[in-house]
Amino acid sequence: MDSSSARRRGAFDRSCEGDAVLDAETSWDEVLLRLAVAAACGGLLGWDRETHAKPAGFRTHILVAMGAALFAMIGIELSSEVRAAGGQSDPVRVLDGIVGGIGFLGAATVFRSRRGVEGITTAAGIWLVAAIGAACGIGAYQTAGIATAIAWFTLTVLGAVIGHLTGVGGIPEDRRPISED
Repeated sequence: MDSSSARRRGAFDRSCEGDAVLDAETSWDEVLLRLAVAAACGGLLGWDRETHAKPAGFRTHILVAMGAALFAMIGIELSSEVRAAGGQSDPVRVLDGIVGGIGFLGAATVFRSRRGVEGITTAAGIWLVAAIGAACGIGAYQTAGIATAIAWFTLTVLGAVIGHLTGVGGIPEDRRPISED
């Protein structure tokens, strides 16, 4: 294992201290809890996108969060099995794959229109929901909850404030008046 991999592995081990990381003895109840918490966090953030008629809404955010949680659990499980067989494994690589894959999904929500570039907040939300789902997948519920709360505040409260100040809050982008600038 090169020094870069060793550093990443050490950071992963330290980040999971005290969390209920998946292992061979993880119960089905724990698996269900991790997926359910991921779905709840994703759904909360997806609801804002859904109510504002954005391209990726409630169901998409739930599926992204659950998918990331599942990939994180599978990565940890496979890593445990490889290590038990005497091999070397780096579960952080699973997170690398999640980030890369979600980038493609997020890019699908960004498009250019007469009004400019749209969908960037939704793309960022999908990216964040994947991270929240991965946190749930390793049992880091507190981290996932804090990130969800801050994201919810950003989307709803700050979104309403910006909408109030600009006069376009809550109006779907395709129904906003077109500027003549």
